[in-house]
Amino acid sequence: MRNKRFVVPALVALGVFLGAVQSHRSAASAYADRQARRQQRMDVVIPQVQADTLFAAFDQIARQSGCAIHLDTKSLEAGSIDAKTECHVRLYDVTLAESLTVVSESYYLRTRLAWWWQGDTLCVGTADPKRVPMLRVFDVSDLTWVEDSKYLNLPTMCFGGPANNNTGGSGGGTTTGTGLFGSSAASASPDVDDSSVLATFIEEVVATDTWRSYGGTIGKISRMGGRLIITQTPENQEKIAMLLEKLRTPD
Repeated sequence: MRNKRFVVPALVALGVFLGAVQSHRSAASAYADRQARRQQRMDVVIPQVQADTLFAAFDQIARQSGCAIHLDTKSLEAGSIDAKTECHVRLYDVTLAESLTVVSESYYLRTRLAWWWQGDTLCVGTADPKRVPMLRVFDVSDLTWVEDSKYLNLPTMCFGGPANNNTGGSGGGTTTGTGLFGSSAASASPDVDDSSVLATFIEEVVATDTWRSYGGTIGKISRMGGRLIITQTPENQEKIAMLLEKLRTPD
């Protein structure tokens, strides 16, 4: 009876993993292509920006860089920013990334701006509480069976995720992705393991393109003993909690 209790959820997880394997290669390639396009656009040199208002500055940046820029007027208005907001800038021969940094951190603004990608469109607004990452620790000591690849009879697969060269106004960085089932190499520390089968499973199911290992700028998972230390938005943290609960009580 005890073995049956472990076998059923293991088979459920195995089915989900195998489904993820089939789509992982094409998804990883798409993420890599998207990140390459974004980086190329960030490196475009803008000859000149001369503007006295924030909206005019972004209009010139968009036209000269060829990048579609969407101003999130709702969040900007919440930060007391509108079409009349002053932002006196004089920029010459700067990249798109540099121009965004200068304009977003202008001392004329009461609120510091942030930018993020939605597809191939660069969105600009103020920090949205729903989008601000938070750290949460999950106790997964009762889900150790998910980590036992031998018990699940899973091969050691390491396809490798796309590199992250994302640039953003709130927490960009450069991170190298991990394989679908984590690296086959031993962890540098026996207590902290970032190549977790359960962690990768979460990244495959919940908001995949937000994780740093998949080219995003928000999500990160570290494993310490029987706990997962996860950085994600509040909304996605709730989805993760629901997913873990479903693993504990499979249908």
